Amino acid sequence: MASTTTAISGKNGTLTGTPGTGDVGAEITDWNSSLTIEDLNATSMSSGGYYDNVEGIKKGTGSFKAIGQSTLAVEGTVTSAVFAVGSTTGQLTLTGDILISEVNITTPVEGDVVTFEATWVFRGSFARGTVA
Repeated sequence: MASTTTAISGKNGTLTGTPGTGDVGAEITDWNSSLTIEDLNATSMSSGGYYDNVEGIKKGTGSFKAIGQSTLAVEGTVTSAVFAVGSTTGQLTLTGDILISEVNITTPVEGDVVTFEATWVFRGSFARGTVA
């Protein structure tokens, strides 16, 4: 008996910005995110000879690629953003204010469209949620 996969197709993933504060304005072809937390050493003589850690600062970074002129693909832009891995109820979303820190533009001579790749960082807190 074959097991059922829990894989999610990326074809319904989305990235939306707050209207008037950096609308996406282009077709997103893909996005990625890395969520990290500092691992602070809290080992002491009372930790029983075991390494001990406490939670430090949280950080979220990532990038997205778009085709077409994107109003979000401007370095220094700050906007509220919602990243969704799909459109099905219950699938993961990430929400928060992002700062666009770098933009790369690729203009091929032939065979492909112009692409914009933007690198971003969450500003302040971010929240995990699900598609309603």
